[in-house]
Amino acid sequence: MKCALVGKTHMRPDKEGMQRLGIEPEGTIGALVSQCGFEVFVREDGTNSTYDANRDGEDYDNYLREHGMDGDNPWEEWANTAIGPNGEPKTGWLLENAPLPARVPREHSETPWLTTRGIEFIEIQGDQPWLCHLSYIKPHWPYLAPAPYNDMYSATDLATR
Repeated sequence: MKCALVGKTHMRPDKEGMQRLGIEPEGTIGALVSQCGFEVFVREDGTNSTYDANRDGEDYDNYLREHGMDGDNPWEEWANTAIGPNGEPKTGWLLENAPLPARVPREHSETPWLTTRGIEFIEIQGDQPWLCHLSYIKPHWPYLAPAPYNDMYSATDLATR
């Protein structure tokens, strides 16, 4: 059965273990071991370059650029940045900025983009058996969401003990 990854994973390959066992990362088995048993259809871990992925956000960054959201790191500058009350950029890595809307429009945020990639994977599978691990970035730190989702709920909406 084909087991594919679409989205986020924090899995990192055990390069030392693979080397000790004589598993070449470029081989069929090595590629699967390097990606937690998945064939990567799309891997999107944001900007965390500590993960040894086939790409590090390049597909989503290119998508944002194609839709007019430029920058050296479009994910960071659009999906993970908000604009403060005085027009200053606010990072999504700080929880205090979570109530602010991400700069990215909701239709171009990570969730619909990854959903579309998951649908694309499903559509090309035909009759072969498959499993798709569709793993979304949100809700996950950094906690910025595009409008209108950023202020749909507040702390007062949460149950307390």
